[in-house]
Amino acid sequence: MAKPFFSIVIPTKNRPELLRDAIRSVLLQNFDDYELIVSDNFNDERTKKTVDEFKDNHHLNYIRAESELNIPDHWEFATKNTKGVYTLILIDRAFLGQGALRDIHDIIIESKEAPVFFWKYGYFDEQKKVLRGEKEEEGAQILKSKNLLRNFGSTLDAHYLPRPHVGCYRFDIVQKIKQNIGRLYLPFGPDYTSSLLALAYSDSVIYLPRPLVFFQGASLSSGTQAQVSVVSYLKSLNLSDPYKYVPIKAPINTNLIFNDFLKIRSLAGDNFKDIDIDWIFYFGIIYQELIEKKMIWGVDKKVQAELLEEWAKALALFDKQFQMAVKKELRKRWINVVKSYIRKTFMGDFLAKIKRAFLGKPTRFYSSALEAGGFKS
Repeated sequence: MAKPFFSIVIPTKNRPELLRDAIRSVLLQNFDDYELIVSDNFNDERTKKTVDEFKDNHHLNYIRAESELNIPDHWEFATKNTKGVYTLILIDRAFLGQGALRDIHDIIIESKEAPVFFWKYGYFDEQKKVLRGEKEEEGAQILKSKNLLRNFGSTLDAHYLPRPHVGCYRFDIVQKIKQNIGRLYLPFGPDYTSSLLALAYSDSVIYLPRPLVFFQGASLSSGTQAQVSVVSYLKSLNLSDPYKYVPIKAPINTNLIFNDFLKIRSLAGDNFKDIDIDWIFYFGIIYQELIEKKMIWGVDKKVQAELLEEWAKALALFDKQFQMAVKKELRKRWINVVKSYIRKTFMGDFLAKIKRAFLGKPTRFYSSALEAGGFKS
């Protein structure tokens, strides 16, 4: 039996309403050569009932973990038996835009089946009923893996990482990674570690500069909940030394992403040679996250003070010249914090409306996420 062109895997945990949109966005595509795997991470019965709504569709396969798994282990479990030439993860609060699979397929064939692809993404604001996406551009771009790794180490810009929920990897690349590393999805962040490994094992990747997948459900978390979530998630991973490669010994999201970068660099091949992170930027961006936690997300003051103390303790290990360079970097970070604060207040919406009016682009409202994705109501 011929392999399906795509294996689309939806790992899910107790989000039945969002899961329904994710499934429908795949089954309603104008492309037919795929398998769809919904992986139930030991959910309550609502998930099975949602999947059963589509049980007669021959594309759909349903699997269930025997116990609750942490996210990296669940993604590994969910993708263990995929049959497709290319695999992509569709998280349960995301949905494909109509025509996405056809577009990706056509670019792959045109490129003579390059090993790694990724694309832009957008967001559906379910409260305001609007779609927010990056500017769409024509064509596809071939990008050197080393350049993307170097860029990420100095900017932490995830827009130029081939993460598996906004990209797809060819079967042989995945097998090669597993043979050498043992698995594809490593903690802390399985999306970051897998994309870094994909870059480590491919000389170049192809980037499609248009939004093909969209996320919703952003209102599910607040800042305090998010920080608690980072801590509890880190505990679920049961890592012996979660801060092995970084000087700041604290559960801060960006800090853990930097740790992932350095961990993958220590494990994987030649593409990481001579690539380091910008340590001044490292202290600056983490400081920015900590200030945003307080000003924007309302993280508990005691927790935020403890995290800032760990940040200062790590900085004190460096010489005075380095510390002065970091303090200079912090001035830029405060500007970014103010910009983020404005975007999160009513002023953000007001300025966005002014910008759209100036550009002559009226706001379009949608009745549902799937309508926003280009599917008929």
